[in-house]
Amino acid sequence: MPHGTQSARLGQRGGIAYEADVYRQVLQPSGSSAPIFYGSYKDPRTGGVWLFLEYLKKSLRVGKVPRLRAMKLAARWIGEFHAVNEERAAGARFLTAYDASYYKGWPRRSSRMARRLGLQLPWLVTLSKRLESEIAGLTALPQTVIHGEYYPHNILFQSGVVRPVDWETAALARGKSISPRFAKGGRRRRVGCCRRNTSRRAGPAAAFRPDSSGIWNWRESICNCGGSAITTRNGPAI
Repeated sequence: MPHGTQSARLGQRGGIAYEADVYRQVLQPSGSSAPIFYGSYKDPRTGGVWLFLEYLKKSLRVGKVPRLRAMKLAARWIGEFHAVNEERAAGARFLTAYDASYYKGWPRRSSRMARRLGLQLPWLVTLSKRLESEIAGLTALPQTVIHGEYYPHNILFQSGVVRPVDWETAALARGKSISPRFAKGGRRRRVGCCRRNTSRRAGPAAAFRPDSSGIWNWRESICNCGGSAITTRNGPAI
């Protein structure tokens, strides 16, 4: 699949076959603690794809582990993952690329949807223009492999080890510091703690201008514009 060809699609889920390639070409070679990948199978009759992964016995979602122990380790894990994969990103060209066309697509689709629904949203016009003005800066930053939906419901904790799952939104993008969505359900202390643990491990791909962090919250607002009419559950991607 050519580099960046999926970036113009609505949403960013690549499907089971795409996730199998992420395990095969990115996670296995990196030696990460993601579940062991045993293989995949495509039904020749239906076209359905089966993904065979390790069963994570007695694992918990990181948000269920008391005293933030697992959350801290998960934040550190993604920082290390981003740093390690900066050099490998160039060899993962099958991944969705967060390029200029990808970023431009979100505000434009949201504006079209708002017009279709008859919604008068002056703030959306301002928000979209500001987002588009920041795109060149975002795409110029160092790229790495990101999970795409690195939130507590996709991160399991087993015997002291972080085991991220659901990799069908993996992509090439700037590595991001921890967002409030990662620490969803927690207080400000949880968010700050997770950000500190991530920044200690992240490489240059996590760096960005001081005024650009809010762009990701704006993207979340844009993606949720129109409610369920816009098919996405994505917030700031990490």
